[in-house]
Amino acid sequence: MKTFTLFAAFFVSLLTAQSQNLTLGNKVWWDINDNGKRDAGEAGMSGVTVKLYLDNDNNGIADAGFTPLTTTTNSNGTYNFTNLVAGSYFVVVEAGGGHYRSTEYGGDPDNNTDNDNNGYSQNLATFEIIGETITLTPGSETDATGATNTNTNSTYDIGCWKGNGLGDFVWLDSDANGIQDPGESGLAGVVVNLRNSSGTLLATTTTDANGKYFFYDPAGFYGTNEYQVEFETPAGYKATSTKKGGDNNKDSDPINGIVTGVIVPNGKWDHSIDAGFVPFGTIILPVKLTSFAATADNNKKVNLTWSTASEVNFSHFVVEKSYDGVNFTEGGLVFASGNSNDNLNYSFADNLSGVNVVVVFYRLRMVDIDGKAKYSEVRVIRLATQNANAAVVTVFPNPAVNDLRVTVPSSWQGKKVQYEIFGSNGVLIMKQEQQNSSQTETFDVRSLSKGVYVLRVICNNEVSSQRVVKQ
Repeated sequence: MKTFTLFAAFFVSLLTAQSQNLTLGNKVWWDINDNGKRDAGEAGMSGVTVKLYLDNDNNGIADAGFTPLTTTTNSNGTYNFTNLVAGSYFVVVEAGGGHYRSTEYGGDPDNNTDNDNNGYSQNLATFEIIGETITLTPGSETDATGATNTNTNSTYDIGCWKGNGLGDFVWLDSDANGIQDPGESGLAGVVVNLRNSSGTLLATTTTDANGKYFFYDPAGFYGTNEYQVEFETPAGYKATSTKKGGDNNKDSDPINGIVTGVIVPNGKWDHSIDAGFVPFGTIILPVKLTSFAATADNNKKVNLTWSTASEVNFSHFVVEKSYDGVNFTEGGLVFASGNSNDNLNYSFADNLSGVNVVVVFYRLRMVDIDGKAKYSEVRVIRLATQNANAAVVTVFPNPAVNDLRVTVPSSWQGKKVQYEIFGSNGVLIMKQEQQNSSQTETFDVRSLSKGVYVLRVICNNEVSSQRVVKQ
């Protein structure tokens, strides 16, 4: 019994020792591009005073009765607080006058993400940077090696910069609409020049592999807060449209390659100066089509509706239709607003009461005032037939060369649909399944030899087959 008591006492003392031997810290660094992440080459800030406060009620206010702990960053910007008891804490960095926290916040420090900015707010009267509260638990912290079962948390970082800054993004505007759309990549190696308000060259940089660029503390280096930012057009490219859409952080800003009147006060960073480029040969059509739909009623009247997000020097839409998916003819003309940054809606009605067809294909030809044109996607309408309940699919173009488009009935859309292509000898050659089928699916048939095939499409217990010719 005495042995057990001694063991229990030893175990309790061990747990107590562990709970009083926690460490918190990591690095205060120069976030010179203000992206909230410590990038390669960004140095630590040495000699900076860092204080630690207890906050066990997680309200962002230091608990009464706890004397703040104080340390100083070393030559690498590293700091540590050791021999801490389990609990919740936050860090305060005395950054000094003219030093500002990274405007990009890395999130709750309890996420244990290394090299992100945990500076949550700043007192601009004292220039103190305040971090958010982190909870330390024995045996579950992430140390500098990435281990997650330690008593040391080495992920609490604070990013800083000095004075002011500007810079953001140069991108490949693949649809030439002057707006940074999802999936559009940055352009590397683009030369960007910083000039003062009189046009005198102050500094030059180039975009990195992700299309990012920045100028750090130009006010401190050159004693001015008003700038011009000049983007040199890379070889083989031309500038995209300027000042499109309603988001200044997502549009292309240069006019004739330069942005003037850029005022950045001390303590501010301007992340809105961007430039888009497109390769030579790209048609910059001054209209952005956001939707295009076709519906039919029981009287064989087809209603086409579409919307645009912006129009600049735009002329008109030509409604084109086809009965075979290959040969299109003009079905009507709708004039556009011409110039607008608002969402605009259009419509066109096509009466097919005297036409004896089952399927009709529609598309829009969008024409600007210079005569340049671009086509929309094709919409397919199936008109009522004698056997309205029959499940019929449509294939086009037929004959096919590269792609085969397969349109399914509306009752099949959004469901699991299986597509099969058989040779003339009945052997299965291709098979594909869509869990959530759209109206029209596209299949690459370039690998098929020239000849006649059978397409079979299955949805639940319904089956439809079509003869397909590959050229």
